[in-house]
Amino acid sequence: MVSAVASGVVMPTMKMHRNLGGVPPPDITSGEPIDAEPMYMRGLLKPNQFDVRDIGQATAAPAAPNVITITIVTNIPLTASNPATKVTLSGLNGANSFGNKEEGSSNKFTATWFEDKASLVLQNVEDTDAGEVITLRFIFNNSDIAQVSPRVYIEASGIAIATMPMYPDMRTRINTIDDNGESIQANPGFAAPLAVMKGKFYSRNVHQTSTDASSLNRLTFSFESSVALDSSTSCVALVVSGLNGMRLIDGSRTGTPTVVVSKGGEASLITDSSCVPIPKP
Repeated sequence: MVSAVASGVVMPTMKMHRNLGGVPPPDITSGEPIDAEPMYMRGLLKPNQFDVRDIGQATAAPAAPNVITITIVTNIPLTASNPATKVTLSGLNGANSFGNKEEGSSNKFTATWFEDKASLVLQNVEDTDAGEVITLRFIFNNSDIAQVSPRVYIEASGIAIATMPMYPDMRTRINTIDDNGESIQANPGFAAPLAVMKGKFYSRNVHQTSTDASSLNRLTFSFESSVALDSSTSCVALVVSGLNGMRLIDGSRTGTPTVVVSKGGEASLITDSSCVPIPKP
């Protein structure tokens, strides 16, 4: 309670009215009338927080370029100075090759990626308002290994907001491909950030040129892969099993067959044992 006492002229102690006119303070960003009351500090009645903190992704394909989208709303302005505010997203495990913000993102933040900490730091460069919807999109590459969506957290310093979990998109059904290479909608849950599906072969086909016993035959295999098979950075070996009754041209059961790559280039296929030995299926 704030009171006033006059000296010399005797007057009773009287209670002061707090912000009698109910006018928001002009020097406080997105100020409310309560902010003009003497000695009031934001966060006393309701903690500073992210009222909206959503995160999702565009694709769950392994090793694919991906767009991570976050949408945040705070109940307090985030200032660019006095104090300078930073928003930190942590727990972005599996994110690779950060490509900065995508066009259409809010211009009120710059972004810095810390790969060793799997965290993204957003620096305020322009004040935001309480209740303002901020949408940011960031370009990453997915992991080439299947994984469940990691738990992502958000916090702010400067204008302090305690660490809070982000809400992953568990409803959107993103596009993927079926065994025939046709576009279909994935099950809910794969729009959660950095969830990655298993790599797979699709459009798989095999056919032969002869049905005559003991005759020369040619088997043609075709397929597509949902993940790049890059032999320059890793040892990629393909196993084709179930070829019962097959003999090489010289009649032997084992050896190196004659292989012709009709698509993808000769260098894309290894027919000798230059990789780690493959266990028999």
